[in-house]
Amino acid sequence: MLRDSKVETLISLKSEINAQIEGQEDVTYFVFENMRFNKFTSDMTKLILRYPKLSKLEFNSCQLSNIETLVGLQNITKLSLQNNSLSNDAIKHIVANFPNLISLDLRGNPYIDDVKPLNELNQLQYLYIKDTKAAQEANIRDFLFKQQQLIAIDQLDRENQEVFEDDREEDDDDDLSDDDDEYESESEEQSEEEIDKLQKKVKN
Repeated sequence: MLRDSKVETLISLKSEINAQIEGQEDVTYFVFENMRFNKFTSDMTKLILRYPKLSKLEFNSCQLSNIETLVGLQNITKLSLQNNSLSNDAIKHIVANFPNLISLDLRGNPYIDDVKPLNELNQLQYLYIKDTKAAQEANIRDFLFKQQQLIAIDQLDRENQEVFEDDREEDDDDDLSDDDDEYESESEEQSEEEIDKLQKKVKN
């Protein structure tokens, strides 16, 4: 007897999750590609919710047309939904259910023609809307860049200079490294001062 397509999808998702979590102590991201999900069900969402430390989710080329049951994932900061069949309903859902997004990738969703509600995402820094109808709207970049924290749209900043997320992360790492170096230098100076004080006390 043929199994129901929803059951098949659930089994495929569970199998893929098991493959991705193997060897991971803390599961912080899932990447699903070229899977036939069509729409998310509550059972599928329950499988995802088993991993509360998730911060990154990717569902690329998964034939998604509806994500209304994808809820309870407020900690997600990076969401990629490339090359699906999502509509403006998905935009409203994202705004309502993913308030902490820093990066959102909607490329290749041709039915999305209004992304203005995304300006309600106050932490969003990187947005990708290439190959959507919304990207063709006049002055849409100017409208979206009203949000001061937004760094780039389709890898271009306000001055149309290329910006890549990885580059920014590396810069942040360099800044942290510089801070560490400064801290170590200050610590060494303090240690030398303490040694000098002790030597003076011994001489006295």
